[in-house]
Amino acid sequence: MWSHYANNHKGFALEYNMKPILSNRIPNISIYPVIYDNKRFDGTEYNMWEFLKFAGANFPNQDLISHIKCALYKSKQWEYEKEWRLIDTTTRNNIMLDNTTSILLKPIAIYYGKNISLEDRTRLHHIASEKGIDEYDMYIDYESDKYEMLYRRYS
Repeated sequence: MWSHYANNHKGFALEYNMKPILSNRIPNISIYPVIYDNKRFDGTEYNMWEFLKFAGANFPNQDLISHIKCALYKSKQWEYEKEWRLIDTTTRNNIMLDNTTSILLKPIAIYYGKNISLEDRTRLHHIASEKGIDEYDMYIDYESDKYEMLYRRYS
């Protein structure tokens, strides 16, 4: 996905230790698989309920996880990504909050895209060195018959 999300290999990726999230040690933080479908999720009822609640109407939302579903649907054409999403489920009256606390996880590694600029790499290298974050370069093995990105320690 380097070509999609990292500006044709010019960006970087961060690796995190997901154990605190997967073991539910961080309150209100959950990880969900993306739902790939050819039909968009219809959030009309949830948006209408949220609007009416804001306007003072007092009735329950019939779908208690609709606010989460809105963030999970994606076109089936992206199914090969096998994406999961990290969602802060902190709510008040079943409405997602805008000012929720950030998840304080320290990156454990940074992976530099094979086309990252020297300026960006240098800036990120200084940060990674200061914070004790492992660094890796992404590359393509043109001798291999597989379409995969490989990585090696940054030197």
